[in-house]
Amino acid sequence: MAVSTSQERTVKLNPPPPASAVRERAQEYMARAGMGHEELARAVNYSSTAMRKFLSGRYEGIASTDIYIRHAMTNYIDLHALPGSDEEVPEKLIPSWDTKLMLERCEQARESGQVIILEGPPGTSKTAALGWYVRERNRLQKHDAFAVRATEQISSLDLLRRIGETVGISSWRMRGRVLRSVVRKLRECRPSVVLVDEAQRLTEHGIEPFEALRDVIDMAHCGCILAGHFNFVKSLSNGLGQQVEQWLSRIDVREHLRGLQPDELPRVAREYFGESLDQATTELIAEQAKAPDRNAFFRGRLAGGKFEPKYLNFRRVRKLFESTERLRQLPGNESASLRSLVRAAAGKMMRAL
Repeated sequence: MAVSTSQERTVKLNPPPPASAVRERAQEYMARAGMGHEELARAVNYSSTAMRKFLSGRYEGIASTDIYIRHAMTNYIDLHALPGSDEEVPEKLIPSWDTKLMLERCEQARESGQVIILEGPPGTSKTAALGWYVRERNRLQKHDAFAVRATEQISSLDLLRRIGETVGISSWRMRGRVLRSVVRKLRECRPSVVLVDEAQRLTEHGIEPFEALRDVIDMAHCGCILAGHFNFVKSLSNGLGQQVEQWLSRIDVREHLRGLQPDELPRVAREYFGESLDQATTELIAEQAKAPDRNAFFRGRLAGGKFEPKYLNFRRVRKLFESTERLRQLPGNESASLRSLVRAAAGKMMRAL
């Protein structure tokens, strides 16, 4: 790729990080964004061959320096922050009934090789819980849980490549080679589990992504978690009909997440902060963290119960708790009451929202 004088000057004034750091960041970005190496290559105006060579550490075979592709990739990632960045894995999970259930089911799927469905509306912390589980397994040096996020119109090959990138293999090969490599890697760390977030998006490309996932599960003898929208299984059944009946028969457990409940707040706050909140402060949290539930009626019909028109939004509760913790750490707040810190954090958080 030809380099202009202005590009040379820009790179000289703002040199990119080392190749290893850029590769690591790019792999993480692609996994979170659901991009393949070809998509990233187009985005930074490089050929897919150049991107493949760079990601595999063999760029010197086609160019004398990789500084310009490193600069282009770093610049692109910096300028194109991913949506949902507030769903990064938190340091502490909100210890609700839902999060505890999700962690138990992740462990169950990993240990027993089961296929488990987790359905829930936005704001039930599915992404945070799955990410937290993977991080904890890695922290324990187990490296046997692998999370991917489905994107719109994801194909079977896209899904396999995404899993491949997550387990640490070269994912730009043909479907058969990617599948065999993924299976080999998963077998090496058995028992293992593949966690698929935003699983309802798999339905947009027909039965093929589910067939690819079935091949991975059957050949690697691994567990699988599919976390999706509150009516994921129903939309799957209605949308693909008989094509998916055999696949649905493989589901061992199906859980419908209920969301954070008001009566959980006192216990959740006590476990999170290590001390109790008075009733007035608990009610303040409940009021400030509520969001409209536009699917309350349909969720009620699916779950066989009644849902309120507003629900406690997990994301808002988490942000409020994290803001309170940050205030707690500031010099001069050592003797401040938890009640006053929560109220201060609530005021700041609500202005931001």
